[in-house]
Amino acid sequence: MQSPVSLMISPNPFCDNARISWQTRKSGTSSLGLYNIRGQQVLSLKIYTGIGINSYLLQKDKLASGLYFLRLQSPSGSVSRKVLILH
Repeated sequence: MQSPVSLMISPNPFCDNARISWQTRKSGTSSLGLYNIRGQQVLSLKIYTGIGINSYLLQKDKLASGLYFLRLQSPSGSVSRKVLILH
């Protein structure tokens, strides 16, 4: 399974919201998971993605300041990135 061509989080770190963008080579359902440093999942989303560039606006909502790990699982593969939320 190939990895997504790219996964970007901008801005990172962020205070209010961040744009998560990724590119896939296959269409289908993708999963976004956000995990705190204890490994607890604090956000779980299923999103239909098309071939090419896709995006999602991540809002801090009730998330505490700190380091998180974002995991994307798409039809093209999976990838993880660090995300830093500041208040």
